[in-house]
Amino acid sequence: MISTKICITLIATFLIFLFFIPFFLIFSQADGAELHNKSYRELIKTYDIEEDLLYLITPNDQLLVGVRTLAEELWADIEWEPTQQKMVFTYNEKILGKAIEKTIISFFIINEEEHWNCKVYVQQGNVESIYPYYLAQCKLMDGIFFAPIQCMLEPFFEVVLEMDTMQVHLYDNPVFHRTKILPSQALIISNYEVFEVNYKKNNNNETPLYIGLNDFFQSIATDVVFKLQPPRLIYTSDFHLKAFVVDLIDHSMHILYYNEDEQKKIPIKLDYELHIDDLQPYLALPDLIAILHAQKHCFEDSDIATYLTFEW
Repeated sequence: MISTKICITLIATFLIFLFFIPFFLIFSQADGAELHNKSYRELIKTYDIEEDLLYLITPNDQLLVGVRTLAEELWADIEWEPTQQKMVFTYNEKILGKAIEKTIISFFIINEEEHWNCKVYVQQGNVESIYPYYLAQCKLMDGIFFAPIQCMLEPFFEVVLEMDTMQVHLYDNPVFHRTKILPSQALIISNYEVFEVNYKKNNNNETPLYIGLNDFFQSIATDVVFKLQPPRLIYTSDFHLKAFVVDLIDHSMHILYYNEDEQKKIPIKLDYELHIDDLQPYLALPDLIAILHAQKHCFEDSDIATYLTFEW
């Protein structure tokens, strides 16, 4: 028979274990000094792909959905212009309960010997849509037009696909950014607005594309602050209480985490050399993707453009 002392010890150990579980779960999600606490984003809707959507899976495992049916469910105004092979969806004030600016999503369909693509323009508010954001695979089958679900919903939500469970999750995320990097045109489309950006690329194919950090962060509405002692540039995310800092003397970078009580500085290990030119730092694109924890997405023009989503 187990003694009373042993029973008390076992119960006490169990209670201590239960007490520390929440702390373990929190710290097990830490990425360096940053905790990926997603409490700031709200799950708006989950689609069961097989039950809720008309869909196709392409040979390269891309999800296409019947966009007209989806738009009707979301109360969009729909226009079809057959002469231009153009389908236009207009969302006015709300989508799934979320207040939005008037948004116009235009699909221009390109049919080349049974290979279908569409150029997708996104116009939000008064910002004119000059360049297509998505160049996406699409398909017309049995009178239904199919295109990637991101083209319809990413202008409003963070779209998370889980193909293993066949679900699509939509989050209202105030710090979610969508960017398309267009080095051949010295442009970046940031949250569907076009900005000029300086890039650098050597003729050596082994050298990655470099992007001007001042230009990049200004395109996502981040102030660039210069400090003299020591000479450095600071790019701050007020939401996440952190900043990227570039030391202009030794060409290094670190992350500064801060709150009301303290600051913590963590060096950033870069795979490529940081350059200073034209009065701004230039960072290799692979390093930029790494420090932002950005996700790359593949569309039909990914050989010349880079699609990224990230939080900032």
